[in-house]
Amino acid sequence: MVRLDIQNYPRIWLDILHWLPTAHQDNWKRLGLLQAWQASIYEIWRERNRRMHDGLTYPPAMVFRVIIFGLRDKCSSMTVQGNPRGPLLGQFWYDPP
Repeated sequence: MVRLDIQNYPRIWLDILHWLPTAHQDNWKRLGLLQAWQASIYEIWRERNRRMHDGLTYPPAMVFRVIIFGLRDKCSSMTVQGNPRGPLLGQFWYDPP
């Protein structure tokens, strides 16, 4: 798995929003970071809904696993559809054989 090597990232919401579009010099790593950000926000929203509507709570490790599996599924789908970004982004979310 290729690491995104993100250092000195902001921790305040507004700063993060300004930082994300220019977070990394490498376009693929920046796209991978944006993909992870979107997946994380979506899964946090789903966790909120699980708690409010279903009375269920996933442990943080499970939420993290769901995010990673979602990212892998997205890359696999892109690959199957012939999108060249699929394998390139997939290198961030798959463990090496």
